[in-house]
Amino acid sequence: MQSSNSLHSQILAIYEDRRRRQQDALLERMEEIYAKCPAYKELEDAIKDTFADRSIALIHGDETKAQLLKRREDDLIEQKQLVLSFGGFPECYDKLRYDCELCKDTGFVNGKRCSCYRQLMTRLLYETSEIKELLEKENFDTFSFEYFDKETIDPNTGKSAYEIMKYNYDIAKEFVTPFVPGKSNLLFIGAAGTGKTFLSNCIAREVIAAGHSVVYLSAATLFDRLAQMTFGKSGESEEKAVIMDCDLLIIDDLGTEFNNSFVSSQLFYCINERKLKNRSTIISTNLDLEKLKENYSERVSSRFIENYRICRFFNTDIRRKKRREGAGRKE
Repeated sequence: MQSSNSLHSQILAIYEDRRRRQQDALLERMEEIYAKCPAYKELEDAIKDTFADRSIALIHGDETKAQLLKRREDDLIEQKQLVLSFGGFPECYDKLRYDCELCKDTGFVNGKRCSCYRQLMTRLLYETSEIKELLEKENFDTFSFEYFDKETIDPNTGKSAYEIMKYNYDIAKEFVTPFVPGKSNLLFIGAAGTGKTFLSNCIAREVIAAGHSVVYLSAATLFDRLAQMTFGKSGESEEKAVIMDCDLLIIDDLGTEFNNSFVSSQLFYCINERKLKNRSTIISTNLDLEKLKENYSERVSSRFIENYRICRFFNTDIRRKKRREGAGRKE
């Protein structure tokens, strides 16, 4: 994932390109108008002269003359629009257009980031994400229950691998239909190769497609980045804001990272901060609740119990099945 500073620079460049493109398009339209309606150019020049005269009148305090000139200016503008209409041009053909009328392609409205800024951030995060190509392959459209048989029974629940996955699949569908940031959080618990990451990818694809921002990191990468920020490397505040403020944060393979007191404290900070910001989080792990408590502290496990919907996964290794299936095809 790129740093937020880098993403911000790219977004500002996109806005600059939009403004330049719209300015060029307006110049082309104006040349078309001038060629077809010579009177339009004459009226435009007359409006400029009248505006200049009115400004001089105001400077000299001649309010009466300024008002007369304002009425003349308004009349010339009306005539100009009539000429445009008679020339067969649509209304506002001579006006600058914007991709976003709200912020006029600046990215900011009243000093705050425009909604289109978040959309651009979402797009760039997705385009620069390591999982972009993966999500094209692993999504709800490509999901298959054929790898979850009805004969393999989980001794802890008495349910088959198929029944367990169907339950988790339905929860994932509910999570994204529609996705509302902060509505819920998910904790995926299960051994490697039981479908946790695939289902996380299905969710990520749907949330991104709905226009929300998603950050997807392995636990090892997340804590490495947080460590770099903590020890003062460049871009810490912006990148941390991206992680803490995105609509959905997915932390994959919790428990595979090198664990220490820093990791435990940062995990608690991350899940607690995102709860306060009303943002959603999905965490997948090979560890059960007892091991999570043991590895990361009781306050972390209590947050999971209180604020996360826990989905337990069970199956024989899907990846091994797929490899065997692929080998069979080659033969």
